[in-house]
Amino acid sequence: MSELHGIPRQYGIIVIIFGMIFFFPLLGFTVELIRDLYSQTGWGILMFGLTMIAMTASILMIGFGTNMVWYHDKKIDDTTVDDTTIDERTNKSKFKPIEEFEEK
Repeated sequence: MSELHGIPRQYGIIVIIFGMIFFFPLLGFTVELIRDLYSQTGWGILMFGLTMIAMTASILMIGFGTNMVWYHDKKIDDTTVDDTTIDERTNKSKFKPIEEFEEK
């Protein structure tokens, strides 16, 4: 997930919006599918399963978008300066490895 932290915050917002666009209609459609499960048709079970997979995918989209927005590293998102190297961006970043174990 750490590679998502350098993605601009606007992309995360777009992913959240797409996730919500798909999630709410699927949530309303689930009520109708539960009613169809009682009518003993074979399509009801298949469509209910596919709807649950689509809802899971939209929840994951919302989660990934939230991760991009929440853990966004503002210091490395300077798109106006193109002549910075990766080392310079790494030094400016607040997401750095922690040296917990020191050799004795």
